[in-house]
Amino acid sequence: YTLTTAANPVAGGTVTPATGSVNHGTVVTVTQAPNAGYTFTGWSGDCTGTGTCSVTMDGAKSVTANYTQNNYSVTTNVTGNGTVTGAGTTYHWGDSVSVTATPAVGWTLSTVSGDCSSVPCTLTINGDKTVTVVFTQLSYALTTAASPAAGGTVTPASGSVLSGTVVTVTQTPNAGYTFTGWSGDCTG
Repeated sequence: YTLTTAANPVAGGTVTPATGSVNHGTVVTVTQAPNAGYTFTGWSGDCTGTGTCSVTMDGAKSVTANYTQNNYSVTTNVTGNGTVTGAGTTYHWGDSVSVTATPAVGWTLSTVSGDCSSVPCTLTINGDKTVTVVFTQLSYALTTAASPAAGGTVTPASGSVLSGTVVTVTQTPNAGYTFTGWSGDCTG
């Protein structure tokens, strides 16, 4: 008798033995092997379920191994302020995914880890992927001074200030001095 075996979809995996003639009364064990990126989901035809498939040849028989394409995800973890592209949940085995990171104004790209060590990077999907991106806020030097130095005090004192911070600079004249105006990045 003819034993017909098939994989559904064909790209999903293999089925053995291949279609062929088998003598009456022979018990044939049909096996399946999913290809990378697929999962075996069950038998149809003269076998059902997901367990061992044994067919007693007392007539023509047909067995199909059913496979489902796996979905994989790319997860991006972001610390700080910036944009990361490439995250998603419906990628398949062999897909290429481009991951990019763009810091917001006043921020810089600090570190990239996980399945990418730098960006941009291209991931070849062969399972779930994770990329962690850390953005660090820039800081700038603020220099304040009184001229002449004996004329008074200026607050805050010189130091480092995070990007985007609004700093109110104030002055207090010492006895015997009068404030006459700002110079540098403040005027008036």
